Amino acid sequence: MIIDPIDGTEEFSRGIQTFGTLMGIESNGEIVAAMVSAPGLHSRWWAYRGEARTAMGKNGSMFRT
Repeated sequence: MIIDPIDGTEEFSRGIQTFGTLMGIESNGEIVAAMVSAPGLHSRWWAYRGEARTAMGKNGSMFRT
């Protein structure tokens, strides 16, 4: 698992709400799933390799890396 606990550290430290936590799952050297949580924006996105991405429970466009 790959984790960036605070992507947007400068924004976070200034109280600007455009920061997030990024997580990825790697298998055999490839990222197979990823998630972004942006609590200040009340948003969360996730995707699985080869599947539609999901934003707040709604499907979206394909996730490509």
